[in-house]
Amino acid sequence: MGIPKARKKRAEKAKLGFIGLCMAEAEKLGVTMLIGNTAKQLWSYGVHQGGAKNDSSTLITYLEAWAGVKVKGKAARSHRE
Repeated sequence: MGIPKARKKRAEKAKLGFIGLCMAEAEKLGVTMLIGNTAKQLWSYGVHQGGAKNDSSTLITYLEAWAGVKVKGKAARSHRE
């Protein structure tokens, strides 16, 4: 069935909005945010790939595809192929 369009758009704006607020406040205070814009771009990419309903731990899946690797946790290391 999927997520209704209006609800999905609100989720997208909320995720991107929090980072945008952080970056705006940092700029206002003169605080350097070395990777802030990179984080904002990664969130934006994830949201536009359908990740608006997912938590931040799923962002790695987009980097996995680019790098041609699969990130596995500690439990997976004991089951090496």
